[in-house]
Amino acid sequence: MTIPDSDQPSPNCPEVLSRNTARLSISMADSQNDLKAVREMLSEAQKDAKKDPGISLSAFDDDTDSVASHASEASTATPQPSKRRRSSAHSIALVQGKVHKRKNKWVTEQIELRYHKEAKQGLSMNELRFFVLNVLKAKTLCTTPLFDLAAPWKLKNVVFAFVPDLQESDFQVRKDETNLKNKPRLRALEKSASTPLSFLTEKCEYVVPTFMPESMPSPISVFLQLPLTKAGKKRRAAELSQVKLVLYDLLLTKLELESNKYPIHSSLDSSSDNNLEEGWVETADFEHEGSHTFALDCEFCQTSSGKALTRISIINFQNEVVYDQLVKPEEEITDYVTKYSGITEEMLANETTTLEDVQKKVLSLVSSSDILIGHSLNSDLNVMKLRHPNIIDTALLFEHHRGYPYKHALKYLAETHLARTIQNGEKDGTGHSSIEDLRACLDLVKLKLIEGPDFGRIVGLSLFRSAFDANAKLESSLVDYLMKEYGSLLNDVKEPTLTTSVVTNDDEAVNKVIEQLASKKFHLIWLREIQYNCGRKTVPPSYTGRLLDEDSRTGGKKPPVSQDDKTQLLRDLDQRLERLYNALPAGSLLIINTGGGDPTKMNYLNYVKRLFQRQIKAGKDIADFSAEELWDFDKATQLLEATESARQGVTLLAVKL
Repeated sequence: MTIPDSDQPSPNCPEVLSRNTARLSISMADSQNDLKAVREMLSEAQKDAKKDPGISLSAFDDDTDSVASHASEASTATPQPSKRRRSSAHSIALVQGKVHKRKNKWVTEQIELRYHKEAKQGLSMNELRFFVLNVLKAKTLCTTPLFDLAAPWKLKNVVFAFVPDLQESDFQVRKDETNLKNKPRLRALEKSASTPLSFLTEKCEYVVPTFMPESMPSPISVFLQLPLTKAGKKRRAAELSQVKLVLYDLLLTKLELESNKYPIHSSLDSSSDNNLEEGWVETADFEHEGSHTFALDCEFCQTSSGKALTRISIINFQNEVVYDQLVKPEEEITDYVTKYSGITEEMLANETTTLEDVQKKVLSLVSSSDILIGHSLNSDLNVMKLRHPNIIDTALLFEHHRGYPYKHALKYLAETHLARTIQNGEKDGTGHSSIEDLRACLDLVKLKLIEGPDFGRIVGLSLFRSAFDANAKLESSLVDYLMKEYGSLLNDVKEPTLTTSVVTNDDEAVNKVIEQLASKKFHLIWLREIQYNCGRKTVPPSYTGRLLDEDSRTGGKKPPVSQDDKTQLLRDLDQRLERLYNALPAGSLLIINTGGGDPTKMNYLNYVKRLFQRQIKAGKDIADFSAEELWDFDKATQLLEATESARQGVTLLAVKL
């Protein structure tokens, strides 16, 4: 390549350099003047640019990307007219006026609920949960097999109301849909002012059939718990790899103790309402040598007034037996339940140890600062009439796959995690060994300490936490009568990400949500008045709402609700939901869900089945069963049908524009 001797354009060159461009040419032969030439070029270019903003310093034409040319007067080539670039002000105006298609859609698209009217399938609770999560993430169109929601990012509030025991039969469906073969899954609502649910039928277009999983877990766990992704599992494993558990990490909280009907020690509640009742004792704090961790198990026999203590066993953390004693109840034993307790009449014939003796011995062994380990230890402590503050319960430590309040049996946990078979005495009638059960409990706790926090847990994220991870500004509220049913589901969220409110009636629940509409976007509320009057749910002592039968407070069997009473309950519900809807700002979504259908028949048949199985194991002859007690093929078929019916719930949606 030949370096040109002059900076003038050659007439034979196919591309003629402009004067401005020619100034940029720096002779490679004069390397000492390189920096000086660059400074001169930049200085002159800036002066020219100030004079004329249309001058371009680019050596390329904007349209053709070819070298630009201002023909010199001496050039023999045909002069090319120079193209003047737009001024910077004009360019900025054009950029501001242009809106990207995606951004334009984000601004102009309106909130709209679109139903798939010909859909032939129902909506699972898992699908509903992911729909709500996607709405809260607010990034794109939210879809389900039965409906879509456009522009979720414009929603100001999302309210999800659980209304247990509200049935599809409580709504009036259009007559032209009741007789159709292969009818669509969506049920169009009949608009009528005469129905007790007139507001819902006015604002909601369809009843959306929703179904629970076949295992019939709690609606709380199905809706609130999301499985971890692979990336989430890896991230969590990395976070927990440095976590070392100690026994105190496994203790039940006061709320967990109360939720599982443990007697509450005065160190946890010193109020006058928690004074010791007659015959009750509680551990005291004192110094002692040896182990400060004990496992405790009791065996019971049946008396006319209920369970009575007949054996107590205690071992220390080193698996050494500290105390093992038979106990003679004051009341006459009506059933030794030998198959399970291992206690026989002969074993207690000459026994003189009383419950009071046992209480004194335990108080001398166990300090209030020590730890007691057991499986469903609440039943043992209540029969012993003993209060202790530091409890580790393996029934709660190892979570059930169906969620709280379900619990695994100790026999199952030992087989699953310890590869150990216990309680073989049930087969030959010799009963349980309390020492064997204790050692299984203690080994399960030790294994938990080794394996870490997630061992024995159903690991996942709560809906609240998952939504918060996608949008750190999102705050939520949870309104319910009791928080015990949530177990560990809420452990991954704290204030102000989630605010929990305990209420005593449905009106108070609605008021609590309305109070928080301005500060929180997502609200989960439970309206339980219908459930407490019509369903199987035990009414909590704190409930102050309408109650048709006061016996419901004690957990007794509820009488059937009359049609007039049911109509009034529905009308009250409708008015509360209308009040809640009216308080919502424009651009809000209200979702009503029942969880599942009526489980009454399913629960009854499951009870008959379990009772039959227990009596068969106890040795009862099948010929001695009555027709009602006998479990046969017909009842098994009825149970399948009742379970399928109990799975079926409904969902209604209303958008306030």
